[in-house]
Amino acid sequence: GTNNNLVNPNAGSINQPLLRITPANTTNFFDSDQHMLPCPGNYANTTSIKCPPPSNETLPLVRCISDRVDGIQMKSIDRLEINFRENLKSSRNVSHMNTFFGDWLAFDISSPRESLDLYRYAIMIPSDDSTYLSYGTESITVVNKSYLPMNRTWYSNNTSESKTLNEVTSFLDASAIYGFSEQRLNSVLRDPSDRCMMLMNYSSSYAGDLADAKFGYLPLDSNGEYIVGYQPLRGVNAFTNFYQVIFMREHNRRCRDLRSWYGSAWDDDQYFQESRKWVIALLQKVVFLEYLPTILGRPLDTYNNSYDPNLTPGIDTFFSSATFRYGHSEVSDYYTIIDEFGGSGLQLHLYDVLVTGTLEMYGVPRIAASLSLQRQEELDIFYADFMRAHRPDPSSVHDIASIDHFRGRDQGLPSYNQVRQNYGFLKANDWSDITNNTDVQMRLMSTYANVNQLEAFVGGLAEDHVIESSFGPLFLKSMISQWSRIRNSDRFYYQNSDAGFNDSEILEINRTSWRDIIIRNTPANTPFFVPQNPWIVQPRAALDNLTVDGDGYSRYNVFPCSDGMYNIQWKLTMPTITFKLTIQASQAWFGIGFSNGGGMVGADFIIARTTDPTIEVANYRSVGNQIPVKDDAQIVTVLSSTIVNGVSQVEFSYPLNAPNKQPITDTMKILICAWKPGTNVLSPHISNWNRRNVNFFATGFSQVTVNKYRQSLLVHGIAMVVIWSVIFPASIYIVRYMKHSYEYKSQHKNLQMIGGVSVFVFGAVGMSVADPTNPTPHHTYGIVIYSLVFVQLGLGLLTTWCLASVESVNRGLCSFIKKIHLLFGFALMSVSGYNIYLGIELFGEDPNYTWRRIYLGWLGFILIIFLISEIRHNISGYKFIRPSSEAGNSNQCIRSYIHDAVFEKLLILGWDDINKRVAGGASLVVAEGLVFDIRKWIDVHPGGAKTLQRVIGTDITNDFYFKEDKGSSRLAIDDFQQNIILGFDSVNQYEHKDDEVALTQINKKSERIPKQEKEKSLLSNTSISMANVADRLNANTFKEASRLAMHSHSKFATEKLASM
Repeated sequence: GTNNNLVNPNAGSINQPLLRITPANTTNFFDSDQHMLPCPGNYANTTSIKCPPPSNETLPLVRCISDRVDGIQMKSIDRLEINFRENLKSSRNVSHMNTFFGDWLAFDISSPRESLDLYRYAIMIPSDDSTYLSYGTESITVVNKSYLPMNRTWYSNNTSESKTLNEVTSFLDASAIYGFSEQRLNSVLRDPSDRCMMLMNYSSSYAGDLADAKFGYLPLDSNGEYIVGYQPLRGVNAFTNFYQVIFMREHNRRCRDLRSWYGSAWDDDQYFQESRKWVIALLQKVVFLEYLPTILGRPLDTYNNSYDPNLTPGIDTFFSSATFRYGHSEVSDYYTIIDEFGGSGLQLHLYDVLVTGTLEMYGVPRIAASLSLQRQEELDIFYADFMRAHRPDPSSVHDIASIDHFRGRDQGLPSYNQVRQNYGFLKANDWSDITNNTDVQMRLMSTYANVNQLEAFVGGLAEDHVIESSFGPLFLKSMISQWSRIRNSDRFYYQNSDAGFNDSEILEINRTSWRDIIIRNTPANTPFFVPQNPWIVQPRAALDNLTVDGDGYSRYNVFPCSDGMYNIQWKLTMPTITFKLTIQASQAWFGIGFSNGGGMVGADFIIARTTDPTIEVANYRSVGNQIPVKDDAQIVTVLSSTIVNGVSQVEFSYPLNAPNKQPITDTMKILICAWKPGTNVLSPHISNWNRRNVNFFATGFSQVTVNKYRQSLLVHGIAMVVIWSVIFPASIYIVRYMKHSYEYKSQHKNLQMIGGVSVFVFGAVGMSVADPTNPTPHHTYGIVIYSLVFVQLGLGLLTTWCLASVESVNRGLCSFIKKIHLLFGFALMSVSGYNIYLGIELFGEDPNYTWRRIYLGWLGFILIIFLISEIRHNISGYKFIRPSSEAGNSNQCIRSYIHDAVFEKLLILGWDDINKRVAGGASLVVAEGLVFDIRKWIDVHPGGAKTLQRVIGTDITNDFYFKEDKGSSRLAIDDFQQNIILGFDSVNQYEHKDDEVALTQINKKSERIPKQEKEKSLLSNTSISMANVADRLNANTFKEASRLAMHSHSKFATEKLASM
């Protein structure tokens, strides 16, 4: 935890004192030596007495608070009352997934160090203790001791510096997993055989689910104790081990994924630290965006660059010693372990979950499902009987309730009323100011002399809950304050830039739910079902087999919003649409919404609220992260509503085109659903929401929500990858580096046309399933690419026409078109490559970047191929060849590329013979005293067909090598005419089809015609056509723009000419 805060590097690290920020740095001790407030016997060995009546002089015995206030005190007749136990369960249906997650979190952020100040008689057991025990549990829950010892955590050294040290960091940094020292992490917790991995046990002798055992369990030391990162003295049980195991499995899974991506590029420490970083981020996401919103009833304020370096990291004393002990009230005596069919397999009592091997025996999937499907105890003053006689081993017993009360006195917490004032609340003047529950009032009155004597922890538990929260006002404010401090003082909170995550990775983390983490770290074929929202227990019903009913709803027009609990049906009743909403609850609010971007903000809502015996339905508008506001103008018409046998159903109509509302048309629309069973008061839905893309005008929504929709997207994506990453690159490669082939132009054109048509077809597939109300960068780029690809094809066709028809193709206008075609193609390829990456991300099946990395690897491979080819093309291809008479080297001429056997069979021709053959239609040229037939090459010449047509019957030697007329250095045509000329017959006897060739300038006479006169003469004798217009435009518009561009030809061109 050191160096998180750069102003105070030790702040928030291990062994730092608890903060006294709220309440107002006050303590409440008996004297200046920090002795605890007195009670009967004053925590010393005294004669056993009964729980005395309330006294203004002393506080009650902590065990008497446990007995009178916290004890369930079930009577014999209560066993037969269903409502007795029901009333003790969570009224918000919060699951036990929350109970033990909070318990496990305490290992990570709050562990006050015990001092050596031992109070052997701290918890005196009154003589009438057994009268407060629940019927039928006495033999198990009886303490059978006169006193229970306690160590103080307050260091009372008779100095002003007395304090309590927190043994763990105050940051949510997964230190419960990775420990609190690098030495222990490296020597004990990491796998010695694979330093990337956390040490796990893959061959547990307790394992009952062998498939699950392959994922690993907690390792055991030589004494049979679990090896964990947190302090071993803290309570370890099968349920807290469950969270430890899941996150350790996630670490090892991430490590394996990273290795598959980076191979040997990273060392073990890099792999380990990166995996650790992701586990910490996922833990933070689950806590702040799932666990806390569930128990608080609302999320914390939105994190918006909220890191504050001036905010002191640390754990508040009141939070540690009172508020965050709330979870002890939620623990049950018994836990149902479900069977393969979701039924009650067997029951474990609280002591059973303490037994080593329990988690392994039942397996992680079964435990996950069991915790998700059972309600916790209500967060209130009552403690489970087994918690008041907690037996971690047969030789010891602890009263957790008494310990909690003792700890408040140990820390000198102010009274309940003083804490209320310090948090900004009014003092309570009467017991009814704390709670309306008369039973709770009577218990408090029987224990404390007056309201001002009431201790803060007891008062916090006794408060009536804030609507839709598990807490009363005091604990709620403490929770919000402390968790906001934990988040906003952490420089490495995953949404802060210093954590090292980019926007895409943060989005991936935010999209990963606790359920996702469980599912991917347990066997895929497990029969144990973890519900969509594991934090809230919801009934499961078979609502997913609906067929066409008497009201005319098609079996395809149904959206099962939540595991069969909440269903939405619809049918078109022009000019309205009719909805039928069915939820498995007799008290709830539930509704639907239509969104532009898929989120709640800006959405139109229709919300139903049960008001037994009817259901109220109204349309609302979103006002951001607040409760929706009912519209002034109501446009919903309720057709029917019923609440029968715990099922609420309402049918209503809604205008397709309502004023100031999003119209419902024959296009994709994002349908949002949200619900909250157990209350009809509009409040945050926590995780009870879902959404789908749907076209209400289509039959059902299969094409947008089920396999066909995903298949359409998959086909679209694969096609685009093939087109832009295979077909188009191959086409470009051919036209760039394979010009020696006679078919290169047709191959390039055909591939371009195939790619263009494919873009049209498969682009249309993508657009057909895209949601126009939810535009994304991928959709926007796709539409732009879809449109511009046809512009690029048009430029390609125009370039092809220039090459075939325009003589000045390499100058002026056509040259400009060619360059635009090149640059435009490069830009289009770049944008499309990026857009495919976005598409893979948007498809949502690549949480570990596997496919994105494969795609980037493929692009890198293509770029390497092009780079190597470009280097070869420029270095090897442009070894310029000079005539042998000038170079003096017979190996550097056209002759060197002609096989001797072929050369010996050549005909001997003179200029008259050449002229006759040209006049007869042959396409012959002369170079270095050799005659070549260029007939096949004219149409595919990279420099243009007209260029070659003009040089037929001429000597192109100087122009082929781009030689200027410099006196004797220039070969005279007359010299060639006086010599014997060797030539190929017009029929190709020998061909090379390896490299490129290009021919340029002409010379029919030994003396040059002045350029301006030549252009004037040529233009005056040319008939009017589009090509001639282009030539004239180039000649008249572009300065120094002759019809022909001259350049030296490459080795490839020389070899190609030699093959003719």
